[in-house]
Amino acid sequence: MIDTVSQHKGLSSAKAEEQLRRYGSNQIIRLEHINPFQILLRQFRSPLIIILIAAAIISLSISFLPQHKVAQEQPPGVIIKNLP
Repeated sequence: MIDTVSQHKGLSSAKAEEQLRRYGSNQIIRLEHINPFQILLRQFRSPLIIILIAAAIISLSISFLPQHKVAQEQPPGVIIKNLP
């Protein structure tokens, strides 16, 4: 059964005490401290992120090859095609 609550009065004291006993207090319990560095490292678990990082490393590596003209004309990592 769904209890109706008055928008102006709220729950009665008895109903509030009953729900507090039944459901407990409205608090978030932290079981462990989360290190911000661990949160950062978890971001790199995704296969898509690993593929993107690998593609960036390959692209940067190719720019250092001697036959690659962009490496001689542009700083590494900059992908700008010189138009005639």
